[in-house]
Amino acid sequence: MSSIRRLAVYVSGHGLGHSVRSIEVMNRLWEMDSGLFFQIRTDAPPWIYRLYLKAPYHLGKVSVDVGTVQRTSLCVDREATLAKWRLLLKQWDAWVLSELTALERTGARMILGDIPPFAFHLAGQWKIPSLAWGNFGWDWIYEPWSKEMPAFHEIIRHIRSCYCEADLLMRLPAHEPMSAFPNRVNIPLITRQSTKDRKDIRRALGIEEGVKVVLLALPETDMELIDPKHFDQDEEIRFICPLRKVSGHSIVPVSRETAWFPDLVQASDAVLSKPGYGIMAETYVNRTPLLCVKRDDFRENELLMRWMRNHMTVDEIEGDSLRSGEWVRRIRKLTESPFKSRPAEVHGDREIAETILNRLE
Repeated sequence: MSSIRRLAVYVSGHGLGHSVRSIEVMNRLWEMDSGLFFQIRTDAPPWIYRLYLKAPYHLGKVSVDVGTVQRTSLCVDREATLAKWRLLLKQWDAWVLSELTALERTGARMILGDIPPFAFHLAGQWKIPSLAWGNFGWDWIYEPWSKEMPAFHEIIRHIRSCYCEADLLMRLPAHEPMSAFPNRVNIPLITRQSTKDRKDIRRALGIEEGVKVVLLALPETDMELIDPKHFDQDEEIRFICPLRKVSGHSIVPVSRETAWFPDLVQASDAVLSKPGYGIMAETYVNRTPLLCVKRDDFRENELLMRWMRNHMTVDEIEGDSLRSGEWVRRIRKLTESPFKSRPAEVHGDREIAETILNRLE
């Protein structure tokens, strides 16, 4: 197509999983229609779009979501989350006006969201179509908090009033009901699969033959809970680590600039991570066992663990196991476990892209 059609994409900056699957959707859309241009609004790190998004885009670095405020990925700060929401609600009208001005300037034809409530309210105000994808809503995350902190009731009502303005939700596996969205359809996983041979990846990383390989997929704040001596407990394990601050003779350093994350998953005998949608999907499709560090105060944990126990090889440990070193024994056991999987479709990005293009016609 000769004319450029612009789509506004609002992506939660809570973790990287929302950005990873949104990038897959945008790449798929651009493969199907090279006349698309994406106006991305997010406070996620720009590097992930620079490295992985093939489609033409402009990224506006702006907070579009509160999510949860966390000291580490395993520890949620409810009070700080509430305070951030209260500040946002005070600035709501000005925020809406600013984004509506941006939409007018760019001429966006549709709003897509994963899955900030704000995005769908904007679409309702600007009277353009909107489409969401995700496996949970923030109203559902905050719901149990409201029993001890009633101030969250107002926030939940506000979120649901925004979600109900979305034209369609494409609901991913491992989901909660997401009943605030009036129109919902279920779709398969969105994920990224390595196409390389495991031996070739290991050889390129300089990993010797005959050792077990574990990918450390924890954020920096969680890695700080691990005593470096734990990496030397088992001489037959090599640890792939994308974080530059971690070092040692058993550590295989990698750069996110040169190593595609699904290749690292494919190269590994097991992965250590917090439970999240992205790591669930990528360990599943690349057939790599996963050891999850339990997140007690994040409701999505239960959804994800239930799906993984039904579909793949997974184990779960408490956060204290990182400090004690127990995680090393548990992950060694996983490296020796055959991968057991139950079939699940993995073309959710294609279904979303087809739906969007049909609605643009």
